[in-house]
Amino acid sequence: MKMNSSILIIDDETWGVKSLAECIELSTDNVIHVDIAQTIEQAINLIEINKYSAILCDLMMPPEIFSFNGEILIFHEPNSLNGRKIIEYCINNGISKKTKIIVTSIAFQASLELIEEYKGEIDILRKPFLVEDLLNKINNAH
Repeated sequence: MKMNSSILIIDDETWGVKSLAECIELSTDNVIHVDIAQTIEQAINLIEINKYSAILCDLMMPPEIFSFNGEILIFHEPNSLNGRKIIEYCINNGISKKTKIIVTSIAFQASLELIEEYKGEIDILRKPFLVEDLLNKINNAH
């Protein structure tokens, strides 16, 4: 991990995300800065204007419809594994070539399917996880 790196955490569950961000920053003596997005729209806006060493994305997030650059985008259907949309966005826009994509999930089968589908493009971190395990994956970023 480079000095003064930034990561993005994408998760709709606010109760633990802020604590996780603080743990990461404190555990690394503020060498890693953490941005937080609670929606896919926020995440894409942040990805467009920032360069991240790693993106940590929850697999399960609520449905969302929004406008981006004047175009209406429906990113997923209700009850879908919509963290996939961030993965697809990052791969389709070349972001995954420079940024480590780490997907978090409690769903074991979905995790296995993602690993198979996106071989080499993403990493999986099963919930619940230790901050130390997350930092190890971040430290192995591109």
